[in-house]
Formats: sequence, structure tokens, C-alpha cells
Amino acid sequence: MWKYILFDLDGTITNSGEGIMNCIRYALEQMGREIPAEQTLRKFVGPPLVVGFREYTDLTEEEAKTATAKYRERYQSEGLFEAYVYEGFEAVLKYLKKTQVKIAVATSKPEEYTERILEHFHLKEYFDVIAGDTLKGDRGSKQAVVEEALRRLNVTEQDKGTVLMVGDRKYDVIGAKSCGIRSLGVYYGYAETGELEEAGADYVVRTTADMLEWFEQQIPETPCQAMSDVDNTQQPASSQISSYNKKIGKKWTAIAGGMLILGIALGVGGTLLVQKQPWSKITQENTGADYDANKCVRLGDYKGIKVSLAVTDDDVQQEIDGLIQDNVTYEQKKGTVQEDDKIYAKFNGYIDGKKVDDTCGEEVIELGSDQFVKGFESAFVGATTGKQITFKINIPKGTYGDDTIDGKEVTFKATVKYICGDEIVPTWNDKFVQSISDFKTAKEYEADIRTELAKENENNKQDFAWTEVLENAKVKKYPEELLEDAKQEVLQGYYDMADMYGMSHDEIFQSWGSENEEDFVKNELDEQAKQAVKEKLVVEAIAKAEGINYSDKEYKDLVAEEYQYNTEKYDSEAEYEKKNQESLKDNALSSAVQKWIAKHATFSK
Repeated sequence: MWKYILFDLDGTITNSGEGIMNCIRYALEQMGREIPAEQTLRKFVGPPLVVGFREYTDLTEEEAKTATAKYRERYQSEGLFEAYVYEGFEAVLKYLKKTQVKIAVATSKPEEYTERILEHFHLKEYFDVIAGDTLKGDRGSKQAVVEEALRRLNVTEQDKGTVLMVGDRKYDVIGAKSCGIRSLGVYYGYAETGELEEAGADYVVRTTADMLEWFEQQIPETPCQAMSDVDNTQQPASSQISSYNKKIGKKWTAIAGGMLILGIALGVGGTLLVQKQPWSKITQENTGADYDANKCVRLGDYKGIKVSLAVTDDDVQQEIDGLIQDNVTYEQKKGTVQEDDKIYAKFNGYIDGKKVDDTCGEEVIELGSDQFVKGFESAFVGATTGKQITFKINIPKGTYGDDTIDGKEVTFKATVKYICGDEIVPTWNDKFVQSISDFKTAKEYEADIRTELAKENENNKQDFAWTEVLENAKVKKYPEELLEDAKQEVLQGYYDMADMYGMSHDEIFQSWGSENEEDFVKNELDEQAKQAVKEKLVVEAIAKAEGINYSDKEYKDLVAEEYQYNTEKYDSEAEYEKKNQESLKDNALSSAVQKWIAKHATFSK
């Protein structure tokens, strides 16, 4: 789901309040102005300085610029490092670096200062892009900073649905919305109670631990490869990953896969559950509901839109970077394992003397990362490379989603093959390409990557066109009947999924980043329902304007296709069709409209 994560700096990565507030006091003192109370000073953490001076003091625009200059007099010499990294935040970065996502900083602080701070706290290496303001204030809004980060990351309009902004103030949320991306608000920084929700944050977490768990659920870890001989020659290690080692375990794997299947079963073409909903209760045709789609939504360009399917050099480079990252290896060390070591180990788990495959693995383990079940990582401390150790772990319920393992005592027999030294990042050249593929040269592999990406773009061109049509449209009014029905459909989708995997309602919502069902209803339900309503309105408005409908064959084919995902719930295809007729009609109409859009669009390569 997520490919790009943008982080604010002050109040999100670092607690820089002391340095900022001291410099605010200094600036106002130099100008002979009254110093606000600390409660007001805290509000300066987050927004651009000029904005803060305007909003939280009685300074004019010009005076705010002068105060900013005075602020920086002290900040660059003293205030810069009057801060600390929030406890647990580096663990978040470490986890994300194991995934395929690109990580960036998007801060209103000048880049020059930001880079110095990140270097000081040894965090700079985690970030692919560092975007901030200039010393001249050329990017004086959060929106401008986010736009710059997106530009440097080469994020396209089609990619914006995969971008997440993480920040602690309303300015981060508003900046994200202005750029068409979603936001995760954090309450361990400087936000006031309710500030993030009122600003429209898509997700909210309370602590860095909550954020880590949320990312673990949202973004799967990329298996690491390691070396298997002492002279550092490239030999691929086993890619088998033990499911129990992640907090999300098998349960999340099942849910993630099930979400796609459920989406298809509901007629969403493989998109997220809440992006296309069947409308089984209210339809304009069968109830005479008091709304006119054409009066509720303002269509933008939809006929003859131009959509680029071109594969750029940056697209190819991203794939190459991913291949390189997937094949990072380590220098090998022998000796005794210490608390913070990264090791490469082989382990097998036994229950009642019987080997259980799902508890076996051979992989890189970073001690102290808490990525494995409690007690597992610490069991390796003091072990000697090459010598087998034995230890026992009680597996908490819900770890695997498998009653034959969950709640049981597992006896592990493990051997540390080596202690990981410095990373060995392969060079993209002919030799490396030959080691990971059947291609003889890097140039050949790059050509193949470009060809495959072009195929993917071609296969997804209808989705690209439809996404652009939705972005061009604006909802003027959400019909109350549709909105309420959409909320029920969204909730029911999650309930069905919970039943499918034997989870409580709170557990299923927790799996998708909410604290519980109540939290989801409060913070996310309305937005998800509105997105579903918007899509329905756009479909109906275009269908009416262009006289679009589906054929009997298209409808029958859709029924047959979707029934394949519901054979356990219905005795026959006829029964399935009878009980889901209205939702199937909606899905068929949506499909027909999207096909029409694609047919009339111009695709460039």
C-alpha cells in the first residue's frame, strides 16, 4: 500500500521544543517584545517560523521576518542541538529500511539545519530525501515543503495514493491534504488534544511504539539476504522467513491476502475494500432516492483525457535500487554475541518434540529490534558463533493465527552462523546481474525492467485513467442516504473480514491501524464512506451524460466471476446473484463506465 513515507522533523523525529522556545524568547527579547507563556511558546514547534510569529504574537508580517532572522542568530549556534530523538523513533526507521518504501524528511526547518541535526543524531543515513525550507524562506509553507519532497522522490499523480505524511501538528496534515496525499498524525509531539483529527488526519497514533506497530501491520518487511562464506563471495542465503518472528505473524499475512480476495468478491477489481462498495440498500433506480448525481458532483475532464504510460529512467532506477537493497549482504564476524548485534542464524522450533516448519528459519536477526516474539532475540546474547544453543519460548496467542502453535511452548534449537559486520552493498554491474538473474549484462536487465514496467502500465491503464477522472471530479453535496448506507457497507466489509479470520471487531480494526472499532468510526469511517459515495456519483453522472450501460453478457460474466469468490457462502450462482443483485448491477455499471473512459482516453508511452 505505502511506497513513500514523509516525516516531519520537529515534534515527530526530535523533541526540539527546548531549543525552539529558547530561540523564540531570544528573538522577542532582542526586539523588546513581551515573551508569551510557555503554553503559547509550545505552539511554535511545527509551523514555519514566520507563521508562528504572526499567529501567536502581535507581530506584523515584516516584524515576523525580522524575528525569524533574530531567532536564527541563536539557533545556528546554540539552539540547533538543544533537542533529542524521541525514544523508539529510530526503531521505526530501522524497520522501514527493511521494507521497499522510500523515506524522506519534509520539514519547515531550513535544509541546512535539518541535515546538521540528522547527522548529529546519526539518522541521516536512513533518509532517501531531505526536503526543507531555504534560509531565504522560499518554501515557507508546509505544502511547498511536501511538494519539494514529492518532486525529489519522483512521485507521480498516480503514485500519490501510496504516499503518507507523518507529523505532529495540523500544518503537517493540512500540507499533506493540499498535495493530495494522506497523513498519519502523532500525539507524542506538540499537537493539542483533537488538533490532528480536526485538521483531517487520516490516521492517528499516540506513541512511537504505536507507530512502529502500525507500520508493521501496513508494510511487510522485505526479507534480507546474507552471506554464507567467510571470504565474502556472493552466495544467496535461504529466503525462508519464519512467520512467528513478526508481531503481525500469519494473521496479518492472511488478512492482507484476504483483503484482496474480499475486494474482488465485492466487485472492486482488486482495489481496497473501501474504495468501491456495493450499494445493496440504496440505489437511485430501485428506491427513488432523492438525489441527482449530476447535481451532487461536478465532473472535471473525463472524455478524451491524456494519460501517460511512459516508463521513466527514474522508474527503472527505483527497480534497480530495490534489487540492490534486496541483495545487501554483510561482512562476517566470529565470536560471542552482544546485546545490540545483528546476527545471521539458523533456527528450528519443536512442539512436544516434533519439528514445526512454521517456527523454522534462517535469516538476519537484529537484536533489540523487538521484531521477533518476546524473549527470542535476547536468547542469542552470549551465544558463540558455530555452536548450537537451545531455549524455550511461550508463543502468545494471536502470533500465528494457528492454534497448534499459539499459546504453546516452543523449544528452539539455533546456531549463530556469524555476527554481521558492515553492510556490503552490491554494485549494479554485469557481474552482479549475472549473480541474480539469467541476464549477461546490466544493460540487458535494465531493458527487461523497462519492458516489464511498460507491460504493467499497459495492464493498469484503465485504472490510471479512472484515477485521474476521480481526481478531476469534485463532490458538491453528499446525499445523506448514500453516505449513511456507505458507512454501513464499509463497516460490514470489516465485520465480514473479522468473521472470516476468527477475529473480534476491535482486532480487525486494530489490524488496519485503528485503536479499536470506536476509534475507526470516529476518525476514518466518514472519509472512507465519502470516497465510496464520490465514486458512485461520478459513475452515475458519466453514465447518464454519455448513455453508458452494460450488456446482459457483461453482467452475467461479472456474476460468474464474483461468485467464484463466494462459493462457500452460497449454494449456487443463481442464489448468489439473487441476493446480491443490486450490488452486482452497481459493479457492472462501474465497470462499463471505466471501460468507456479508457476507450476514449489518449494513452502516451
